Amino acid sequence: MTPAGGRRVALLALALGLPAVVLAGASWEAFDLDRHAIPKELALEVMAGVAGVALVATRGVRVPGRGDTPLLLWWLGGLASALLAASGWPTLRALGLASATLALFWVARALATDGIRRPVLSLVALAATLGAGTGLVQAYGLLDIGVAARAPGGTFGNRNFMAHATVLGLPALLFLVLRAERRGSVAVVTVATALCTIAVVLSRSRAAWLGLAATVTVAALALRRADNVDPGLRRRRVPLLAGALALGALVAVTVPNTLAWKSDSPYAESLRRVAEFREGSGRGRLIQYRNTLGMVAERPVFGVGPGNWPAAYARHTTPNDPAFSHVGLVPTNPWPSSDWVTLLAERGLLGLACAAAAFTLLARDGVRALRGPEPERGIAALALLAGLGVMGMFDAVLLQGVPAALVPLSLGVLVAGEGTPARGPHPGTGSPPPGRVARPVTLAAALLALAVVGRTAMDAVALARYDAAHALDARAAAARLAPGHFKLQMLVATEALRQRGCGAAHPWLERATRLQPGAPALVQARRACGLRPAR
Repeated sequence: MTPAGGRRVALLALALGLPAVVLAGASWEAFDLDRHAIPKELALEVMAGVAGVALVATRGVRVPGRGDTPLLLWWLGGLASALLAASGWPTLRALGLASATLALFWVARALATDGIRRPVLSLVALAATLGAGTGLVQAYGLLDIGVAARAPGGTFGNRNFMAHATVLGLPALLFLVLRAERRGSVAVVTVATALCTIAVVLSRSRAAWLGLAATVTVAALALRRADNVDPGLRRRRVPLLAGALALGALVAVTVPNTLAWKSDSPYAESLRRVAEFREGSGRGRLIQYRNTLGMVAERPVFGVGPGNWPAAYARHTTPNDPAFSHVGLVPTNPWPSSDWVTLLAERGLLGLACAAAAFTLLARDGVRALRGPEPERGIAALALLAGLGVMGMFDAVLLQGVPAALVPLSLGVLVAGEGTPARGPHPGTGSPPPGRVARPVTLAAALLALAVVGRTAMDAVALARYDAAHALDARAAAARLAPGHFKLQMLVATEALRQRGCGAAHPWLERATRLQPGAPALVQARRACGLRPAR
């Protein structure tokens, strides 16, 4: 395959994969979170693996930029942390997501340096708008998409997840409207911006609202500092975008919808509580963050391991912790309510430092782009980093399939070329050109993403079979396909305990113990069967 053929395959993988990541889902009633997350992760890993291998096979991955070294160290540090983790199955899932993210970043950078920038950002904008659209058709009762209608989660199954992805797509729309050459393109992007704004406001996601405010504010400041932006274009396009944002917010709060909010004034109430931390979810976050710091003290350098936060959190929870439930099979979420806290807890100070360094260098490249021939790239990149940084303080964002696709693709094309060294060996050193490093690392990340596809697919098959089965033996056979899925092991364990006693439940309790030994439901079941508490 020629380099041009590799680029076509990579672009085709993105064109098919991004809508699939947004729309993928299942109807597994017993697995409300995973019925959306696992299909999206599967589509993400396939897309990243195919695109990465296609480019590397045709030597299409070029010289890395400044932000690549800390990203590489972050990925390698995650591998080291995984080797030290208490449970290997959750790390495999987390590393698959991280590898797909890294591979997509370098795929986007390679495509951008070959001049394929606008098509990638168009696909990102389309995916974000499509995701927002699924929330809107749910909110206004236009189409039954098979999810609960209380909150506009769309195909994400969660209003916060939908809003996060929508905000992360707005910088791509900003770039496209500033670079559009035809009035029709401007009109399409403006309408998409308004639709995305409606979806974000309807979501009542306070993290997304803050992220939207940060995105718009930084974009406005960057636009003022940018060189080489046509003054006439600035006068025409900026008011158009501002109008789309304002109109979207107005439509969201005035046009009747079918959402079943409990409050009489839901949007005003969310606005009043946007910075709340003394009660409600804000107080719960602070307690969760404080307790999570306890596990950082135990494993400061490499953390507890990617995906291992839920297992470790049981040892550090405190009484009246809203983030930890003593009722139900699964006591807590798969991750804390913050990307940054997750990084610190699961990958340690090393992982957090590498991520912060990459973030800083990418921001510096964005600032430099403001003074270049395409300042729109810098404006969009800085706006994206601002929105991501703010939302990641209050919610888990990059740990979701759709943001894990949108962010690396956007940043890869927006900052490509900024601060990139020249090709070829370093003069007088005889060292290999950086491209020789980028290619094998991209290939390794892409291949790891593809390798995890098998595990993700088996999880999907297992959950589907469990959902369709009624007999205990059939459900147990399904659980054997996904030994790393804690809830599935616990469902079979409790059913076996109820129907056949401790002897039948024992192997499933042991499987669950290897995943989350401190879960209250598991501890209670082990005690009922006379088993010693897990250490």
